[in-house]
Amino acid sequence: MKKRIICCIVLIGCLVGIHVAADTIEMEITTPSISQSRIAPERDFYVIGKLNGTVPQDATLSVELYKAGATTPIRVVETRGKSNQSMNVNYPLLSYYASDDRTPLYSAMMPDLVYDAEDSSSIQAIWNKAYFTDRTFTALLAGGEYSTDVNLIDKNGRPIEKLKSGQYLLVVTMRDTNGNIQGRTQKNIAIDHAKDRMLARFSPSNHFENIKEFSEQRGYELFLDPFPGYWSPSNYIPELSGSPIFAEILPKWRLADAQEYQSGVAHFVIYNVSDTSATYNVEVGTLQHQGVINDNKRMQSYYYSFGEPLLPNGVKSTIVKFEQGDKLQITRVDNTGQLSVKDNYMDANTFNQLVSYDIDMADGTVIHDGDKLSFNGVVTPIQNSLSDIEKRGDGTYVMQNKILSVDYKIVDTASGTVYASQSKNVGIDRMIDNKVRNSIFEFRHEVQFPKGLVGKNISVLIEAKDIYGQTVSGTQEKIPVEVLR
Repeated sequence: MKKRIICCIVLIGCLVGIHVAADTIEMEITTPSISQSRIAPERDFYVIGKLNGTVPQDATLSVELYKAGATTPIRVVETRGKSNQSMNVNYPLLSYYASDDRTPLYSAMMPDLVYDAEDSSSIQAIWNKAYFTDRTFTALLAGGEYSTDVNLIDKNGRPIEKLKSGQYLLVVTMRDTNGNIQGRTQKNIAIDHAKDRMLARFSPSNHFENIKEFSEQRGYELFLDPFPGYWSPSNYIPELSGSPIFAEILPKWRLADAQEYQSGVAHFVIYNVSDTSATYNVEVGTLQHQGVINDNKRMQSYYYSFGEPLLPNGVKSTIVKFEQGDKLQITRVDNTGQLSVKDNYMDANTFNQLVSYDIDMADGTVIHDGDKLSFNGVVTPIQNSLSDIEKRGDGTYVMQNKILSVDYKIVDTASGTVYASQSKNVGIDRMIDNKVRNSIFEFRHEVQFPKGLVGKNISVLIEAKDIYGQTVSGTQEKIPVEVLR
């Protein structure tokens, strides 16, 4: 009995000794973040974290991923040597926009670029994609689907297993040259599809703040952690705060982005969405390709109640869901009096030109004889046929069909007499942060009312057409207008 007690004491002492060594360097995993510790199956992802302590120059960093309950890791990524300068900054698939001088990328900590300078093919290895300094560690773990510029084999030459749905444990360890543990940290993550996630642009800033608040209140996921291949380190590495570095491997991060939209509900807040944005040509494109644009269990669209996040008088819009089947919403009607204004354009002076504006369409609106009204509104995407969808090699989609125009008819509701009709294209230009930004789903259309309508029972009938001239179901609106002298 005494011998057993002594053995136990010795064993506990050894474990305590290891624990003390592990605490020599404090480590913390910051990416995946707590709010984004769920990752889509087969998707690559970054592991980023903080270090605090003295890191040996020739230390070894390892990042291991275990299935829940397993003792053998399914992924192992490791690197040796602090502030490794073996970075392939001239890698052909890497886009860098700051300047022709790529020297800053050597210390940008982008793990995708780590390789053995004496073996150019090592850039394709997946087991060596890690980097560390005295304060930061970064790593890239392969999900198993992306293979454009990598070899999906481990350090021992064995094909890797794709990351399937389940619970996993991330373990990050720092060892000295003798293999002694100097620091260790871990985090539980889940590989699975999101049930609800946001689909929205992150600009301008007031819109982004609304999106964050909206998603947090409802428990919808918002992808703020960096996708693999999308490297803007000042946003998530304190050591590089304020750095202008931005680099990207387009096919890598676009695939990762698309992988997050393979199931569950995408909640699409339509504002400031251009046809060149990833919101449109990757995320909406992915949903178009799946044929789920009209499936309420896969995609739901939203708009700002008054057309803008905030009106100049301080009135704040709310984010409102389109009703099922509805594809056009008039958000605000601006009265510009006799002044003629430009269609589909807004800047800081727009509201200074207004006589009044109406944000409650339930009871119609009021004008004086001969006045002009500008109708502000938003439309949703419409499902394209497969023949109208092109998937490009760079991970983007081109969709040929959309709501192209809005038709307006000024009619006498009692007699059916049409006093005027006009057709206007969809797509607004806004001046945001001193730059014109185009939004393909929004519009602002000036409608001229002929004189002589005082006392008549007038309504504006609205409907939209696609690029083939076909009327789109769910776009019909009727707005009563009272004409005063």
